[in-house]
Amino acid sequence: MKKKLLSVILLSAVVLAVSGCGKKDDVSDNNGDITNTALLTQQSEELLSGQYGVEIEIEEYGTIALTLDADLAPVSVTNFVNLANDNFYDGLTFHRIMDGFMMQGGDPEGTGMGGSAQNIQGEFAANGVTNTLNHTRGVISMARATDPNSASSQFFIVHEDSTFLDGNYAAFGWVTDGMDIVDTICTSAPVVDNNGTVPAKNQPVIKDVRIIGELGKDALSTKPTLLTPSMLTRDSEGLLSGKHKVEIEIENYGTIALTLDADLAPVTVTNFINLVKDDFYNGITFHRIISGFMIQGGDPQGTGMGGSEQKIQGEFVANGIVNSLSHTRGVISMARTNDPNSASSQFFIMHQDSPHLDGSYAAFGQVTSGIEVVDAICKATPVQDGNGTVSKADQPKIKEIRIVE
Repeated sequence: MKKKLLSVILLSAVVLAVSGCGKKDDVSDNNGDITNTALLTQQSEELLSGQYGVEIEIEEYGTIALTLDADLAPVSVTNFVNLANDNFYDGLTFHRIMDGFMMQGGDPEGTGMGGSAQNIQGEFAANGVTNTLNHTRGVISMARATDPNSASSQFFIVHEDSTFLDGNYAAFGWVTDGMDIVDTICTSAPVVDNNGTVPAKNQPVIKDVRIIGELGKDALSTKPTLLTPSMLTRDSEGLLSGKHKVEIEIENYGTIALTLDADLAPVTVTNFINLVKDDFYNGITFHRIISGFMIQGGDPQGTGMGGSEQKIQGEFVANGIVNSLSHTRGVISMARTNDPNSASSQFFIMHQDSPHLDGSYAAFGQVTSGIEVVDAICKATPVQDGNGTVSKADQPKIKEIRIVE
């Protein structure tokens, strides 16, 4: 799903472990075949409206109750309800499970490569459709391939808030009871790789998906809310200016000194300085390290999936903002997802020149001493895969980030 949903480019490799197969920022349905059945769209006839109660009974685990909102995502809900009424999901499994991210199912092949006969229009902003439901804990959404209109039967239930998916996946409902079952499955299912692949014999089996019926207007289920502070932008008050010096002390390695340029990237520097003043970074780690490229940290979860509460405007050319600082050795820049305004706390420091990032990421400062610490981290830290994933036990820890002046 999300792992398989989005494919990644090298640039995304810098973002919060960003999209792509095998990453916690994509939920893919690798069923790339387009069927001969007409695409179900918001212009199709007989689309549902209102809210619908659904129960997903999972063998040996129990029942998850959900509310589906057809006023918000009529195509996705109509498709799901039709498949459930046809008993399509009965006996299928959850084939991909990632603790702290999501559990994905609905593939008749149980591999992530299958689906139903009909593809549906993707109801999300990147596909030109307004969808206000955030991918918070308990939300159900459609998996898809890179084609925005490739979803069919595969769906996922979000285990923990994953709002970086907003705008790129069609959320269409939320869990109202049984979230403890999602917790149990996500924390106990054996997986064989970082992509959450579950061996066929261990895949939780869907015994039945039951449509309870349309919920009356007097029983409308309340959708989950997401408390998101207003985005920090160049129009915000209190932005810093000038140069600001900071030191990043890393346990067992030493200290990296940097100068941040708020005249060049006022939003990014203000956000970083504010987090430093709040001791946000103290005790957090570098979770992703690619020698010859960069070291990435600042995620309180240590997985590439977390961040601070506030998102910031991306200060780079692709987002309409001039930023003349190139991603050369020693430059510090902000990690983000595909959304240009999704950066929060995760940052990376360049190990070697990577000018292909210029214009797409917000560089905001430069190492002035301690680049040998970056060299040492890149050389000594063991990684688990080509994406630079570092196990929790081996992640270099930030003891403190302090403002020098």
